Amino acid sequence: MGKIIFLEDKKLKEKFYNSISKALLLTSVSISDTKTRIFAISFGYGRTLLKQDVCEERFGIITALNIIDKDTIRSIDKIDIGRDLKSSTESMPKLASMDQFGFDHESELLNKITGKSIENFIEGNVSGKDAFTASIEANISNIDDVLKDLYQYFLSDKYKDHFDWIDQITPIKNKDLIKKLDTEMLNLILNRDPTFWAAVPENINWEDIKGF
Repeated sequence: MGKIIFLEDKKLKEKFYNSISKALLLTSVSISDTKTRIFAISFGYGRTLLKQDVCEERFGIITALNIIDKDTIRSIDKIDIGRDLKSSTESMPKLASMDQFGFDHESELLNKITGKSIENFIEGNVSGKDAFTASIEANISNIDDVLKDLYQYFLSDKYKDHFDWIDQITPIKNKDLIKKLDTEMLNLILNRDPTFWAAVPENINWEDIKGF
């Protein structure tokens, strides 16, 4: 078990600095009198130490959408699920809206978003996927307050003013639910259900494919 040491002295920070260290700080925060949440703060590549299936799904992307404005988007990661499951990352040289990215919320899934914060306590850009990323002035004495604020942004429905379509199509990461859906899919295939449709997850040479 390692230790996380918070350094205030700049010279000490430079002494211990390297580019390969990774750490994960788990902290329990009382959100209310009856609710407690455990937050994971990663340092370096610390996110690789965390089991993804224990994370709050879409925490980062919902929090980010509540902190940025509809016209302060910098880049997006999206997956086209309507035609060929094509994934892509797009960015703009200046702040833009989703319409300027040509995003089709009927057939595309927003996987990650980066934009400029319009909230005072966060400066610059924020990013959200499952994890939330931002530059925030914080230390060990006030980190709980910062995390409480971020959790309130996650609970907010403000994003629905301009990004309500985000709830129409959502990825599924729960292993138990995935297993259940896989079983249902297999039954549809075995019963040759005419309403079943699937897309190939990667590019293939169709000249070599006769059928499935």
